[in-house]
Amino acid sequence: MKFSIVAFNAGNGRNPADVYRENLEQARYAEELGFHAVWLTEHHFSDYALLGDPTLFASALAETTTTIRIGTAVMILPVHNPIRVAENTAFLDVLSSGRLDFGIGRGYQPKEFQGFQIPMDATHARSVESIEIIQRLWVEESVSFDGQFYSFKDLELFPRPVQAPHPPIWRAAVSPGTFERAGQQGHPILTSPNFTPVPLIKANFDAYRSALTLGGFEPADYEYPLMQQVFVGSDHEQGYEFPREHAMRYYKSLGRLLPKDEDMVSKDYEFYKKVNRNVSELQYDFLYNNGVSFGSSEEVVQRIQHLVEQVGLTYYIGWFNFGGLPHAEVMASMERFASEVMPHFAGAPADVDAAV
Repeated sequence: MKFSIVAFNAGNGRNPADVYRENLEQARYAEELGFHAVWLTEHHFSDYALLGDPTLFASALAETTTTIRIGTAVMILPVHNPIRVAENTAFLDVLSSGRLDFGIGRGYQPKEFQGFQIPMDATHARSVESIEIIQRLWVEESVSFDGQFYSFKDLELFPRPVQAPHPPIWRAAVSPGTFERAGQQGHPILTSPNFTPVPLIKANFDAYRSALTLGGFEPADYEYPLMQQVFVGSDHEQGYEFPREHAMRYYKSLGRLLPKDEDMVSKDYEFYKKVNRNVSELQYDFLYNNGVSFGSSEEVVQRIQHLVEQVGLTYYIGWFNFGGLPHAEVMASMERFASEVMPHFAGAPADVDAAV
C-alpha cells in the first residue's frame, strides 16, 4: 500500500497567506512522516480552493522537500494553453529531480469555464488535444501540430522532463464512462468517491480493470487509488464528532459550484445531475458510514482494510484538511495516521484480482 495526502488550499474566509503556509507545512510534515506523495488541487473564481495554478505551489514544495512526490489532482486542462503546461511541468520535473505526477481532468465547475470562456461541451475535445500536445512536446525533439484548437510548427521544449519517457499521466475518473476510457487507453486513474457506497466503487474499479484488459494492458501493473476525506481522532468520540461541522461545510460549498440542470449543455456532464442531487440531500451519518474514514485509529484501519478487501485498493490518498479543519488538528490526525494506521498495511500489496 502507498499512502499520500491532498493539499487542498480551501479559503473558508481565511487569510490566503495563512492557508498557503499551513498547506506547505502539512506537505513538508507528510514527507517527514513517510507519505509517498502530496497532491495539489486546482480551482478558480471562488473561495472553494485558492490555487489557480498548482505548478506554482509545487515549485515551492520542490525546493523545500527532497523525497516526496508532487502531483496535480487535478490540473484542469481545458482552461490552459497546453504548450505552457508542457513547459511548466517539464520545469517542475527538473526542479524536483523527477518527482512530478501529472494528474489531469477536464473539470466540472461551470463558473470556471465561464470565466475562461470555454464551452462545457468542448472540454473533452480540448483535453484530448492537450494531452497529445503535452506528451509530444515532452518527448519529441521538434513538434508540429494542426488540430481543432491549436496549431503550431517546429516547436522544441527546453528543458524536457527528467523522468523517462515522461512523467506519469494520471486521469481523473468520476463517471463510469471515464473509468472505461482511461482503462482502454492505459492511463492510471485518480478518483475521489467521498460519499459513494463501496459496491459502486467496486463496480467502477472492475470496469476499469476490464477496460485495461481489453486495451491490451495488464491490470496487475496499475495502482488502484482512492482519494478520501480522513480524520483520525484520539478516540471514537473525537473521530466521529470533531469532523462533522467541517465535512458538512465542505459539501455545502461544493454544492454551490456543481453543475445545475441549466448547465447541462453536454452529455459528458449528465452524471453530475446525480452528484448534485446526492450532495444537496447529504446527511452526516450517511457520509460517516458511506465514504469517509473518520474515527479512532482502529476504526480507520478497519475502513481502509474493507476497501482493500472489497475493491482491491492499493493506494490511499488521505484528504486531511477539509472544510477549514484547524491546522493543529490536521497535523495531529496526520501523525496518528502515520504512526497508528499506516503500519497495518506495510506487508504485501493487495491482490487486485481478488476484487474482480
